[in-house]
Amino acid sequence: MPKMKGLTYKIAEVDTDDVKTPNKDYLLKVNAVKVANYKEELTTDYPVCVCIKEGSVYSLLDGYHRLLAWKQLGHKKIKIIYGE
Repeated sequence: MPKMKGLTYKIAEVDTDDVKTPNKDYLLKVNAVKVANYKEELTTDYPVCVCIKEGSVYSLLDGYHRLLAWKQLGHKKIKIIYGE
């Protein structure tokens, strides 16, 4: 992904509301079965998605299904990998 070239990467736990989904069209294509499967598999041990930090928010690059599953599970915090 060209957006990620030259960035420094970090792992952080952030508020789920601070992770923004810039590709709204992709949200329409999210597979409910995949989201349900992720709800059974996700743990707090590993980052859930990949983002780029843009000011005070994190723009989602990868992990739409995982992010939706995480939110549906009711988590208010999420562990992410982000570049800045």
